Amino acid sequence: MTNERREIEQRAGSVPGLSDWRNYPPPHSFQEARQRPRGSGLCECVANPTHCFRTVSQRSLNVPTTFASNFVAVLGPGTDIFASLFASATGCLGVQASGGPGVIFNNANNQAQRQRINQLVLYAIRAEVVVELMDAEPVAAGSIDVSTVQRRLEDIAYSYLALKVYHTSDRNDPWIDNTSLGYFQRPRGDFLPIPPVKWIERDPAMEILISSPSFVAGVPNAPGAGTPPPFITPRNIEAQASVLIECLFAPDADVCPEIWAGVLCPPNEIGNTPEYEGQIVTARR
Repeated sequence: MTNERREIEQRAGSVPGLSDWRNYPPPHSFQEARQRPRGSGLCECVANPTHCFRTVSQRSLNVPTTFASNFVAVLGPGTDIFASLFASATGCLGVQASGGPGVIFNNANNQAQRQRINQLVLYAIRAEVVVELMDAEPVAAGSIDVSTVQRRLEDIAYSYLALKVYHTSDRNDPWIDNTSLGYFQRPRGDFLPIPPVKWIERDPAMEILISSPSFVAGVPNAPGAGTPPPFITPRNIEAQASVLIECLFAPDADVCPEIWAGVLCPPNEIGNTPEYEGQIVTARR
């Protein structure tokens, strides 16, 4: 036992918010191999148990995927700006705004994508939509508040862009089905926990798509129900949009119980946060 660990254990019972490590399994050491004769040429370290100490890129649990549109130089009056930024050939998704197939990512059937997250568990997701607009009209035409248009476009995107998570090859039985990105929009930047699902074999994947409204003018599946309502530009605008999907992957705790890479601390045990339930002594001047 190192001096640092012994000191932490001694302080654990008296410092609010500090987890008591004494009930946790002992730390796993790569040096705890059987003793070998020095100079025998045999490795004296234990092998890294598969995936148990692994995080994405060995540094971070976060797997970001960014979709970006082309920079649309001028969108004239009467143009559907939502379709231009999120659908069509110039949009960040490059799909039809008609409720058709979306973009598959974090795909276990794609080697380049699978090797980042194979055998890891998806625990949480967060999403962010960013729209950048600039008024392209001459100064003589007067100005408009593009920030209002920008926020409205982001709101529409959060409502109509949807996420699916697949855990088997049966695409009719998704783990998460057609959930709007607004559900994963976290005001404080937190990740939203989901029912954990493991990326194994070739079946798991995620899909982002433009969902269709179920009713138009109160009529289900009416003509026009296959596309979000158009958002027409009021004048010439330069624009660009991006969608960021961040996924939190970590090793499988069931496979690595004694050498689990970390312990998720409950918010009520983290001092100086609104959820903290312990006693805090506030310094006053």
